[in-house]
Amino acid sequence: MPPNSTDIQSRLVRIFDVMLSDLFVKCGRLFLLVLVLCHVGCQAGAPGSGDISGRLSSSQTSRLAHPESLAWANYVAARVEMAEGEMESAVEYLGKARLADPSSTFLGRELGTVYAHMGDWAAAEREIRQVLTLEPDNPELLLQLGEYLYRQSRWADAIRVLEQTIDLQPDSEGAFLRLVAARERLGHPELALETVEQLLEIQPGSRAGRLMYGQLQLSLNRFDEAESIYRELLKEHPELQPAIVGLVEVLLQRGDEKAAIEVLRSALVRHGDSDSLRKHLIRILIQQESWEEAISEMLSFDGGDSENITMLRRMGLVLIELERWSDAETVWYKLAKSNPPATSAYYFLGLVLEQQEKWEDALSAFGKVEADDDTFPDSLHHLAYVSHNLEKTERAIQYIQQRIALAPDRPDLFDFLAALHDSEENTLESMAVLRRGLALFPDAVKLLYHLGMLKERIGQSDEALALMREVLESDPTHADAMNYIAYHSAEQNVNLDEALRLIQKALEQERQPYMLDTLGWVQYRLGHYDDARATLEEASLGLDEDAVIFEHLGYVYAALGMRDEAIAAFERSLAISPDNQSLQLKLRWLRDDSQ
Repeated sequence: MPPNSTDIQSRLVRIFDVMLSDLFVKCGRLFLLVLVLCHVGCQAGAPGSGDISGRLSSSQTSRLAHPESLAWANYVAARVEMAEGEMESAVEYLGKARLADPSSTFLGRELGTVYAHMGDWAAAEREIRQVLTLEPDNPELLLQLGEYLYRQSRWADAIRVLEQTIDLQPDSEGAFLRLVAARERLGHPELALETVEQLLEIQPGSRAGRLMYGQLQLSLNRFDEAESIYRELLKEHPELQPAIVGLVEVLLQRGDEKAAIEVLRSALVRHGDSDSLRKHLIRILIQQESWEEAISEMLSFDGGDSENITMLRRMGLVLIELERWSDAETVWYKLAKSNPPATSAYYFLGLVLEQQEKWEDALSAFGKVEADDDTFPDSLHHLAYVSHNLEKTERAIQYIQQRIALAPDRPDLFDFLAALHDSEENTLESMAVLRRGLALFPDAVKLLYHLGMLKERIGQSDEALALMREVLESDPTHADAMNYIAYHSAEQNVNLDEALRLIQKALEQERQPYMLDTLGWVQYRLGHYDDARATLEEASLGLDEDAVIFEHLGYVYAALGMRDEAIAAFERSLAISPDNQSLQLKLRWLRDDSQ
């Protein structure tokens, strides 16, 4: 305890209630310290100053230099530093104060308290143990030591100190409560229960003790006992939120969510709005997947509360994961309109709008993402995608170029930009973009495959084939690259065994009609006409508007001597693609031959 607390505390009130509030902002820390030191000099002659200021000489200069006066001055300086949150500086000043007045238990406790505020529990323990050498039977100091040991998870040590505290001060509620917690942490819930009962024998009206008693009964699955305790508390203190929450937990453990919800709703009606209780209600509603009710409760929160915003964000992310786009839109719109908008709210709002194909709204949302937001780069990507869907391809190209300029960190950015140029039939520019991407990501399969397809389009089949083989070197399971190589070989009537092996492997991964066409064409080239017929007929069912499949099927029918079927297949192909002159000649030959 502070020596001569009347003198010291009156000074603290005068100095810190008046000077810190009125002068700190105006004068700054240095000027304030000067004022405090002058104040100490002026007040040093006051009698009864105890172990901090003591009795000083008559000369002001010598008074200021007196060790006990220096202790007081450094203590006040420490309080100034604490007021500004400068805890390390406060420790330094308190250390100097203790050097000037090593017998002060008050300064030792203050130093321990500062270390505790910093979370340095070991240092806090060290200081309190040092003070205890001066007052070994001080129950308040022992309680403080027990707290610091508890904070270090040294349960057994904390228990010994707290038991000693209770021996010295049998009615110490704080010591009992911390002792209960330590015994529970050490794995002795029954002993913890006995300890609470001892407290309640001494202080039967202890609300904290009764609450802990209910909590222990609940932890031991003694639901009837726990419910009885909480309901009795609520009769006496209907507004006691920990008791409401405890009762709700009992009901939830019993599986009675409906009753738990009723308790929370009744409490919210009776005792006014409570964010804490409402959060418990929302958690239950989410667990029940009662999304509409949960959202309704969430939207009643004040948007400026950081904890409420955190809960809304979590709900918004869960709704996105569940693909409940309309509900997610409601939540993210609320977050975007909070003041200030929640971090990345416009980005996620844009995502859910994009999923609902609300293109204009999505464009607006993504456009409001700030440049310093972590999601800004991805927002540019989405802006490009949304703009493309709005047939604003030029604007889409600008967005994705801006994204690449910001951070060319993903090969799919170059693939997308190339696709945008491709949609504008600007094949050369598309190829240039892909080469830029490959310079940064030489093994990027998407870029290699895309470039290979463009090479095929402009008639550079050999280069396209080489690129497809590069794709397979990087990804031996790439089905489309295997399909390309197999089809290319069938068209050239070369490497047919390899072609058959590749297309069969591709079909093991995905049985697509266009891959079946490749397999049928390879089988035709190998002379396996019956197999080819079965394969191509299956392919035609999936791609009934593909001219190439019906052309291939016509050749197979012709090889099998099925002229009528061949003619019908060729006619079907020409109906889809009438400019195929070689097929026109083949059809004319078949018709003439049939006559």
